[in-house]
Amino acid sequence: MELSTIKSLSNVESIVNGTSLITLYIPANNNLWLAVDHIDHETKTASNIKNKNVGKAVTIALKSVSYHLKNLQKIPTNGIVVCAGTFMQNIPITELSQCCF
Repeated sequence: MELSTIKSLSNVESIVNGTSLITLYIPANNNLWLAVDHIDHETKTASNIKNKNVGKAVTIALKSVSYHLKNLQKIPTNGIVVCAGTFMQNIPITELSQCCF
């Protein structure tokens, strides 16, 4: 991740009501579509979260991860890390995502 992304996350931490961050590492030899299926399953499971705002934030982050993975043809030779999250600031939810190869 770029240093500017880390700094912006640090700045956001002090002014928001809540955050949801998902980090997914897929090694180079794994099946991309199994990871996509797993994230899609987790997206459906997120609807069971009792707090509706948290559930919405988690769902947005999971859909962002799924979007990034579905746009890949295959996993790069050194694997992939996908970080996606949301932060709530007086409830609009703002999305943040980063994809690193």
